[in-house]
Amino acid sequence: MPPTSTDDLEDMAALIDLHEGAIMYNLFQRYQQDKIYTIPGLYDQSTIEHYSRHHLGEISPHIFAIANECYRCLWKRHDNQCVLISGESGAGKTESTKLILKFLSAISQHSLELSCMEKIASVEQAILESSPIMEAFGNAKTVYNNNSSRFGKFVQLNFCQKGNIQGGRITAMEVMQFTTEEVRDVLRLLAGILHLGNIEFITAGGAQVSFKTALTRSAELLGLDSTQLTEALTQRSMILRGEEILTPLNIQQAIDSRDSAAMALYSQCFAWVIKKINSRIKGKDDFKSIGILDIFGFENFEVNRFEQFNINYANEKLQEYFNKHIFSLEQLEYSREGLQWEDIDWTDNGECLDLIEKKLGLLALINEESHFPQATDKTLLAKLHIQHANNPFYVKPRVAVHNFGVKHYAGEVQYDVRGILEKNRDTFRDDLLNLLRESRIRCIP
Repeated sequence: MPPTSTDDLEDMAALIDLHEGAIMYNLFQRYQQDKIYTIPGLYDQSTIEHYSRHHLGEISPHIFAIANECYRCLWKRHDNQCVLISGESGAGKTESTKLILKFLSAISQHSLELSCMEKIASVEQAILESSPIMEAFGNAKTVYNNNSSRFGKFVQLNFCQKGNIQGGRITAMEVMQFTTEEVRDVLRLLAGILHLGNIEFITAGGAQVSFKTALTRSAELLGLDSTQLTEALTQRSMILRGEEILTPLNIQQAIDSRDSAAMALYSQCFAWVIKKINSRIKGKDDFKSIGILDIFGFENFEVNRFEQFNINYANEKLQEYFNKHIFSLEQLEYSREGLQWEDIDWTDNGECLDLIEKKLGLLALINEESHFPQATDKTLLAKLHIQHANNPFYVKPRVAVHNFGVKHYAGEVQYDVRGILEKNRDTFRDDLLNLLRESRIRCIP
């Protein structure tokens, strides 16, 4: 008998009536019986061994079952595998990534000779222990998640012909085998950035640093000349016809310069750490791989800005990929093979993506407006309203004067337009860049 919405199912994907009511009722049934786990389970070594001996669907659902299926397909089909992990912010994507890494690390050692165990364990341990370092640099507290990933991460595990991990690559950060001097440089840089953020300005014929304490300390930690740092933050230097022209900045421009420098330094430190990690766990070029994509989840806060717009756009693209491979391509394959199948009704997010990325879409208009010096967030919003007022996936609020809305696959999100143009321009002055390059800290190349 096929499962129905009245059955008590461990795997809700097996429900015939797959809708909100059936899912809620199944959860209710299991809760009444003290069955609190429907998808995830325990994560110890015995559980790893248990799931490594079964195919997907043979026993109760688990994140290890997905990882084991990837490992089996890697050697059965001799094709590289990839796991895409999606969900709202705080849903547990990063924790799922860690569990997949844990399972693959454990199962890859089963066929090893004892002489190889120590060397391979070292690589695997390095991959597993890179997570806390990446989280320390790339995670932050948000409204919905105290440890939210603020960066996208693609982890690629490389397997040799014997089936064990021989190396890896993490696209987002760097660590492992830091020398004492390198650790000291990273801490110096982070402290310098903190002091840089404490610099305040007053108006006195243009922006001036109000107190020198934070600036002097920041310059010392960053290995920069304090006078040159003061000048770079309070005036713009341009070369015109071979002659240097200095233009005083107002307070807001000085604050923007300070914040841009802090962000650039932190980004450079993050990239340097990732490069270091990758060099530590790098394997040979001749390998099969399992990739694990862990990106920031869909976000819908009380106030959503340009960052949330980009994060949700990335999630729309991921959903499009999921729809294509789970529904479209599978149905085409059934048709080619002449199989009888029942058409599945699914939500296509193509029109939402068209609104965002096609010609005269939201991104195109934002980029176009960013090139006009006189453009403001208000003129941008007016263009968006005029161009997309009749688009069913665009929402023009009746009252809010700074907002526009997008009907995403995960629900409607209202975006605050203020600051979008400035963030999209993301200008970083050459004179400020040249000053930072004079730093004696090794992680600022």
